[in-house]
Amino acid sequence: MRPDQWRQVSDLLASLLDCPASERAARLAGAGISDPVVRHEVRSLLEERPGLNDFLETPPADPLVGVRLGSYLITGLIAHGGMSTVYSAASSDRGDNAQVAVKVLRTDRLDSTLCARFEQEIWVLSRLEHSSIARLLDCGRSPDGRPYLAMEYVEGEAITRYCAQRQAPREERIRLFKEVCRAVHYAHESQSLVHRDLKPSNVLVRADGTVKLLDFGVAKLLGDGSRDVGSGIRPAPLTPPYASPEQLRGEPVSFTSDIFSLGVTLHELLTGRLPQRTGPLPEPVGAADSGAHEAPRPLPRPIETALRRALAPEPRARYRTAVEFAESLERAAAASRLGIADAVKRGRASLERLRERRRRSASSALPDPPAPPG
Repeated sequence: MRPDQWRQVSDLLASLLDCPASERAARLAGAGISDPVVRHEVRSLLEERPGLNDFLETPPADPLVGVRLGSYLITGLIAHGGMSTVYSAASSDRGDNAQVAVKVLRTDRLDSTLCARFEQEIWVLSRLEHSSIARLLDCGRSPDGRPYLAMEYVEGEAITRYCAQRQAPREERIRLFKEVCRAVHYAHESQSLVHRDLKPSNVLVRADGTVKLLDFGVAKLLGDGSRDVGSGIRPAPLTPPYASPEQLRGEPVSFTSDIFSLGVTLHELLTGRLPQRTGPLPEPVGAADSGAHEAPRPLPRPIETALRRALAPEPRARYRTAVEFAESLERAAAASRLGIADAVKRGRASLERLRERRRRSASSALPDPPAPPG
């Protein structure tokens, strides 16, 4: 759980514990918690009422906080993942104790397959040099033998949350998304890498509006089966609401699998909701990944058409490249703007014609002037 989620849990529990036990369920239901992780944690802790007040004083201690890994002093917890834990750390070899992110394989994930997959991520990141992809800085092993990697620290928000909180206009959302497409295209064309887990929480936007693509932990190098270390042993982890149909069926992936995930992400970014699927999803489907909730918004027809192609069930019906998707989206946005401008122009012309008819009608309804005397 991230520190900000823990604060939400602690604050909410403090307010719930002040009210009678019989009222807590109703109070929790009416709290409007959008984050499913926070909601689940609060419910779980309420069910474990004995000793709860002592537990709330501080989050559970992490044994790595305060430990030095190589030249990195672990200073705090950022997030727990399925395979690993991410920490903030101060780097002593960069001269200014610069903050970095250190990702460490979890102690309960130290089997050979997941160790190999983690080392694969290190290998993948070492190949990537792009301004919109978080950079690998270093790697090594912890005192207890767990592999770790140190990365550029990205202080930002998931792209959907960033746009929702700022009520960003559609043009700004499309601009950010095109940056994501360029980063994905680089991974595809320059490195032959399929990301396989594109979703809003893996696309962070900094306060200055720059984008960083994260988490190549399950990426696959096309044309080199030896690098897909999980094949035939354990399926690569995925996020079902954002995964392509072929991923959900356990079939081979391609660059167009990432195009589908980009389409899901864009749909959520522009409309505030996930797209409807034409085929079944495994249960439970899960919710939107980022925790950002906005009122649903309609899409202009040109943008809807571009999205429909990205979300085609058959891989060969989708865009071939991420850049082609971005260019199509840009043309669709321009067509939408022209369509709106034309609609406004036609509306003004219709209004002017209506006013003219009313003026003529009013003029014809006036009585004839009296005839001059005489």
